[in-house]
Amino acid sequence: MDYMNFLTPYLAIDSNALMRNIHRMQEFSRRVDVNVRPHVKTHKCPKIAKLQVEAGAIGVTCAKLGEAEVMVRRGIHDILIANQVVDRSKLVRIAELAKVADMKISVDNPTNVQAISEAARYMSSSIGIIIEVDIGMGRCGIRSKEDAVSLVRLIKSLPGLRFAGLLGYEGHIVLVEPRSVRLENCTQANLKLVEVAEHLEKNGYKTGIVSGGGTGTYDMTGQYEGITEIEAGSYVFMDSCYAKLGLPFEQSLFLVSTVVSAPEQGVCVADCGLKTATSEFGYPEPAFLLTTRGGEKPALTQLSEEDIQVKILSEEHAILRISNPELGISVGDKILMIPSHICTTVNLYNEYHVFNSGSFVEKWTIEARGASY
Repeated sequence: MDYMNFLTPYLAIDSNALMRNIHRMQEFSRRVDVNVRPHVKTHKCPKIAKLQVEAGAIGVTCAKLGEAEVMVRRGIHDILIANQVVDRSKLVRIAELAKVADMKISVDNPTNVQAISEAARYMSSSIGIIIEVDIGMGRCGIRSKEDAVSLVRLIKSLPGLRFAGLLGYEGHIVLVEPRSVRLENCTQANLKLVEVAEHLEKNGYKTGIVSGGGTGTYDMTGQYEGITEIEAGSYVFMDSCYAKLGLPFEQSLFLVSTVVSAPEQGVCVADCGLKTATSEFGYPEPAFLLTTRGGEKPALTQLSEEDIQVKILSEEHAILRISNPELGISVGDKILMIPSHICTTVNLYNEYHVFNSGSFVEKWTIEARGASY
C-alpha cells in the first residue's frame, strides 16, 4: 500500500468511498425530489465540488466570500453564501462575482440589504437575496414572519437585487441522539422555516428556494414538505461524530500519522497534534494500523476503541494508550485516524493525497483553505 510513501501527517482520501458517498446523496435527492447544494466548507476543494455538480448537485453552498471566489474561479457558477456579509469591500467583490455567476447571499437585516443593493448597482450586476430564518440555533436569522415580509418588500424595492428564497439551519440538532428525538426536533425546526415561506406566499411573495439541512438531518429535512434543497457537507468525508449516527455514508478521509516513539509498554506517540487535528468534538480515533516488518509487504489492520485510543494531543504529538499488545506497534508504523470534526481539520491542510484501493493516484489542492474572509 502506498500510504507509507508520504511525509506525515497528511490527509488521505479513499476515492472509491468518496464517490460512493456523493452518489448516495444524489440517489436520495432523486428519490425524494429535493435538490442538493453541498456545503464546500467541508472540503474547500473545487475538484470535489465539480465531482458533486457532475453527479447532480445544482450548485454549492459557501460559508464565506473567499470560498465563493475560489469556486467561481474554478468554474462553479451557482453559489449560495449561507452567512451574512456586511463589509462594503466584500460586498463589491460578491457583486463582481455576480457578473459571471449566479450569486445568492444570506441576510437578516435591512441595513445589510441596502448595502448589497449599493454594491450590485456599483458593479452593474444582480444578486439573489436569501433571507435566513432562525429555526432554533439562536444565532443569525430573522425571528418573526413579519420580519420576513418587511425584508422582502425592501428587497423588491431596491435595484440590483432579486428575492431568491429562504434559508434555515438546524445545526443544533444534527448530532442529537437517538434518531427519534433528532427527527422530532428537526420536524419542529423545519416547520418554522416552511411557515415563513407559507406566510410570504399569503402576502403575495413567491418563495423559490427553501434551503436547509445538515449531514445528520439530510434525510429528515430533505423529505420535509416545502424544503427545496439541502446543504449537507460532511457526508462526502464523514468523521467520528457523524459515524455514531448510523448514516449511510462511509469514512472516505483519514489522517495518516507516523509512530515516532514507543517509550513504554502500552504507549506510543504519533506525529499529529493540535496543529494537524482539531479536538473541539473530541480526539481523532485510530481506524487502521499499517505496519512493515523486515521488508514485508505492508499489512493493514483495522483498529477499534478497545485496541487503542488517543489520550492526549499536544501541539505536535498524539499520545496513544494501547490496550491490545498483540498489535505490536513499532516506531515507523502508520496509524490512519478518523478526525472528530472533519471541517475544521481539513482547514489545517494544503492538499489531499488521493488513493484508489490503496494505490496513490494524485494530489488535490485544498484551494479554499484559510479563505475565511
